[in-house]
Amino acid sequence: MSRKKVLFVASTGGHLSELMQLSPLFEKYDYSIITEKTKSNLSLNDKYPNKVSFLVYGTKDKWLVYPFKFIYNCLKSIYLYCKIR
Repeated sequence: MSRKKVLFVASTGGHLSELMQLSPLFEKYDYSIITEKTKSNLSLNDKYPNKVSFLVYGTKDKWLVYPFKFIYNCLKSIYLYCKIR
């Protein structure tokens, strides 16, 4: 019997830190992690190989670029969900 799949999703920073406190659960499930790509998150690829996917990091501070990043992230999220599912 295959293990249940769990998708762990969090934005960078405090939410991701809180999510990583759940890492003991990773052994019990077929898991994947999705977060925003920042310099501080790149090490997740080394720690959890083939389990981490990244979205584009974007803040509303750059209001001209943000809508495009948001749309891209929405489409990529749907793609990743279908791929991982």
